[in-house]
Amino acid sequence: MNKLLFIIGLLFPIWIEASDKKVLDSLRMELSVSTNQIEEGILLHQLGYELLSSDIHEAEQCILRSIQLLKASGNQEELSKALHTYGMLQLNKGQYATATKQLLKVMEIVQHLPDSVRRLAQLNNTLGTMHERIKDYTTAYQYLDKARTYALQLHGPPQDSLLCKIYLNMGSAYDGMKLRKEAIHHTQKALSIAQRLPYAEIEAKAANNLGNQYLITGDLERALAQHQAALTLKKKLGDHSSLPLTYISLGENYRQRKDYQKALSYFNEGLLCAQKYKAPYPLLHAHFYLFRLYQEMGDANKALEHHILYKKYTDQIQGNENTQKINLLIEQHELKKQQLFMQLEQEERNNGILILSVLFILSSLTIGFLFILQKAKTREIALEKERAILEHSQLQLNHEKLEQELHFKKKELTANVMHLLQKNELINKISSDLLSTQKNMRKEDQKAIRQIAMELQSSLNDEMWQEFEAHFQSVHGDFYERLQAQFPNLTPNERKICAFLRLNMSSKDIAAITHRSPKSIDMARFRLRKKLGLNNEDQDLNSFIASL
Repeated sequence: MNKLLFIIGLLFPIWIEASDKKVLDSLRMELSVSTNQIEEGILLHQLGYELLSSDIHEAEQCILRSIQLLKASGNQEELSKALHTYGMLQLNKGQYATATKQLLKVMEIVQHLPDSVRRLAQLNNTLGTMHERIKDYTTAYQYLDKARTYALQLHGPPQDSLLCKIYLNMGSAYDGMKLRKEAIHHTQKALSIAQRLPYAEIEAKAANNLGNQYLITGDLERALAQHQAALTLKKKLGDHSSLPLTYISLGENYRQRKDYQKALSYFNEGLLCAQKYKAPYPLLHAHFYLFRLYQEMGDANKALEHHILYKKYTDQIQGNENTQKINLLIEQHELKKQQLFMQLEQEERNNGILILSVLFILSSLTIGFLFILQKAKTREIALEKERAILEHSQLQLNHEKLEQELHFKKKELTANVMHLLQKNELINKISSDLLSTQKNMRKEDQKAIRQIAMELQSSLNDEMWQEFEAHFQSVHGDFYERLQAQFPNLTPNERKICAFLRLNMSSKDIAAITHRSPKSIDMARFRLRKKLGLNNEDQDLNSFIASL
């Protein structure tokens, strides 16, 4: 869940939606009074196109009726337009095989029409968009390159209008192939043309896609500028369908900057927008990025809450995709069933009719049973995977917390050792100063001064060691237990030396803390090596202590 998921969710194909209630009412009024077959076919096509963004079922009915009327009228130009729209409708339903069949049929028709160059550019652009959706980026680029070749034969606004869409789709195709430099170059060309025309819808999409490409390459400043421009345009256009994903892109930008509050604000704005317009894909992405953000912020409960919702929408979308596949299987099954019934009618006087019926029923039951088993197995695997992810996430959060605590305690122990060294040096200096001044005092005073110096040194040793040992135990709690278990004959002083060596302290530092000379510490280290069984001079004492 990673960059791939981010780029699939955020790069939108070209699909300009225009759904104005006044336009719809006007078209319906014209249809109610139309008496001409061609005119009625054209009006139905226009109505179906306008309904694509709001009621795809009614749109399909209008377009199919339009195709029927225009076929009967023999008007090839208007028929090709209706077939083109029907192919786009099938494309948005995910029926790619049907969409390809319709669009190739249109391509055969438009080759013989006066405006063939423009129409061929449009058709190749649509076919490129379709192959981009199914992640066949090489074929997508081939169609888009043909579309560009046709578009360059045009002149003026028709050429620019087509080229900005084609370049935008080429940028998406390059992005799918992970050719980031080419993707940015073509998207910039689309944006430049859209700004010159002006073509606000394409400008908004190009700015959003360019922002996504900059975000992937780590150019956060440019990404921020493009996403903010896209957000402004989309609000102005009322493009609510893709607005949530722009908010999410802005949130991701601030997440990468470690500005978690701004990231949270934009992610929540995207989530509210997606909830308002009931957009499943944006909802899925909003919950995914909120899950990752809260995970980084260390809020395990919030992270878990959004991860569960992310999985819910993932299952829902996968369920919708499975429904489409099932519907396709049902269509194929119905077709086979019709063919079978035709065979049965031809052989109804034959005794084989009974055998064929039984075979058909058994095959249907077998398919149904296998489908139910597969669905149950898929669901079980998904649940197991979800549980594993959640457990891993929780363990990771706990591990990170423990690592932070241990790091803090180690820093605290180091600081404590430095403090003890400084404290020890100060008391040593005070003791030395007292002893140096006693020479000028009376004998009874000299004795008192020596006594004070000795008491200072004695109390320091006990207090220092107790303070040091308390901090040491909090970081290396079981060190003494392991040392005692393996080497029970060590003296208390030798165990102290081991503790200092565990912190990788030098003989000089140990001598300063323990009020002993560095030579005596070196001798103590030598005796300790023997007790620990380190007879090989190549084996380092500090490394051995650290490995316990």
